[in-house]
Amino acid sequence: WFVRVALWVTLAVSGYRSVVRHGLRRGAGAIVGLRLNADDACEIQFAGIDAWHSCRLVDSWVHPWVVIARLRYDPRGLSVGVVIPLDAVDPELFRQLRIRLRLRRVAA
Repeated sequence: WFVRVALWVTLAVSGYRSVVRHGLRRGAGAIVGLRLNADDACEIQFAGIDAWHSCRLVDSWVHPWVVIARLRYDPRGLSVGVVIPLDAVDPELFRQLRIRLRLRRVAA
């Protein structure tokens, strides 16, 4: 039973950290800013850090209400998913992002 309790505690802590980092965009490693450049290059900004870090747009999924982008920023090749809901940004910027990502997919 000890193993079951340890697994549940680990799962609860992991879920809490994920919600705080990715859902509430707080804590170390939370992405709070995204800039898209030409040629699938982009820059991301982490919570509490003013500097922008370069990354590459690997893949994206576009829907009228949400955009999910997979970004590779780690030198080891690890990627992170960024979810951008419609109400998180200005509607015009969200529309431009959707158009740009859809045109990127069509051109590929």
